Amino acid sequence: MIGKSDKTVSGWEHGRGQPDADMLFRLCEIYGINSIAEFYSEPPKYELSVPLTEQESELLSLFRSLNHDAQTTLLNTARAFAGNPDMQKEDGASITA
Repeated sequence: MIGKSDKTVSGWEHGRGQPDADMLFRLCEIYGINSIAEFYSEPPKYELSVPLTEQESELLSLFRSLNHDAQTTLLNTARAFAGNPDMQKEDGASITA
């Protein structure tokens, strides 16, 4: 009906491949699906056991605004600081600006 081999369809069914967009729309027509969005729920929302501080939220926001190379540089810098005893907190005290 769709002009694809059993092997191809089996690959889709077992996650070894996926149909292209045109084929996906064709399959939706065949099965009477108006919108594939109905098969996807909202992504899970995660709650942290310890809320982020204002500084942590800002750092996360800034990190997400960077491109991949800048994120890698920032992570490497943070790892270097974390490995330096002179840069670590004393007695678990919070660092504030």
